[in-house]
Amino acid sequence: FKIFADGVIEFPAQTALLSKPYKNLGTAGPDVIGTDRFKAFVTAADKAGALVHIHAIGDKAVTEALDGIAAARKANGDSRIPHSITHLEIVQPADFPRFKELGAIAVMQLLWAIKDEFTVEMLEPYIDPELYKHIYPANSLLTAGATISGSSDWPVSTPNPFLAIATAIA
Repeated sequence: FKIFADGVIEFPAQTALLSKPYKNLGTAGPDVIGTDRFKAFVTAADKAGALVHIHAIGDKAVTEALDGIAAARKANGDSRIPHSITHLEIVQPADFPRFKELGAIAVMQLLWAIKDEFTVEMLEPYIDPELYKHIYPANSLLTAGATISGSSDWPVSTPNPFLAIATAIA
């Protein structure tokens, strides 16, 4: 199953769910999944042997996605289903080790981890500096033991894996 925990972070859409409000909006974005309902869904899917793939861009959406996977692991034991969270544009440091602990895959679009008009002009002025410090934390997740999977998110960006690899190692 693919679940959308939030939307996009860039101005003007600003529908990613953050832990701190967008500077220009005064709100942190819509809470789309609803924690208890989401936890119940992930738990039921996990029990049925189905993988849940979660779109989570903002840090609060990532935390809620991990909370859903944690609820499934607590209720069902370790099913060894590698539930995944994709995008992970901002992740709280407290959540870095949770990926390994829960056996969740961090699916990242590493081509996006570059300073360009999207991350500088359409993002940095609108979010709290504490959140911006944790943008595209691939190395931090890797250091915490997370399994990282590359993804292009085509057709949003190029499907050429070599461009993402070059960005990731730069």
